This record gives sequence, C-alpha cells and structure tokens, in this order.
Amino acid sequence: MSRALTEWDGRPFAGTDREWLDRQRTQLEAELLAARLDHLEVRLRGGEPAGTLAELTALLGEHPLAELTALLILALYRSGRQAGALREYDRVRRHLADENALDRLSTTVTVLHGPGGIGCPVW
Repeated sequence: MSRALTEWDGRPFAGTDREWLDRQRTQLEAELLAARLDHLEVRLRGGEPAGTLAELTALLGEHPLAELTALLILALYRSGRQAGALREYDRVRRHLADENALDRLSTTVTVLHGPGGIGCPVW
C-alpha cells in the first residue's frame, strides 16, 4: 500500500470545473484519505508508532478528523510520549467542548487515568 500511496500525484482532474468531475474528484480524494488512514493504522498496529507521527501531524493539519486525532494520540503514547498524548487529547476535548460538539473522540479512544494521572489510550 505504501507504494500505491506514493504513486498518487496532485489533484484529480486538476484545472477542470465540470460538476460531474468535481463530484468524482471529491470522491477520489475521500478514498485517498481513507486509504491513508487505513495505512497509518496498519503501521501503528504493526509497531511503527514513531514512524507515523510526522504524517499524522501533517494530515491532521489538512483534515481535522477525530479518527486522525485518535491515531495521533495512540502513536504519541506508543512512542513513549504519554504526556504529549494526554496534552493532545485534552486540546481536542476542550476544542470540542468549546464548540458544544459531542466528544466524538471518546468513541474512538478511551483514556484510562491511573495513579498519578498517567493515561493509557486503549485501542
């Protein structure tokens, strides 16, 4: 999958403004994002958390999705950066609370607080 993702270049149907092509572009970009998420999750579950941090952070800047945030928190935690994972979780929780949004992140990642306030994301 890594090879296929690196083959993707640019925006589909760039420079066109036809309604049908716009819909196709949107669909293809959504499928690319889903494939990138799946690939990152496989790498993360395969024991490569530190290798996913840069890509997760960049993707999160482009697509502020709960799923990406959950993967970033898990990658931070599994990379030995528990404090960073908790800070990211708290940042997103406060952001969602400020917007009066439902905390979608809690459906993806559960944070267990043990003695001393150390958390452990569970996947």
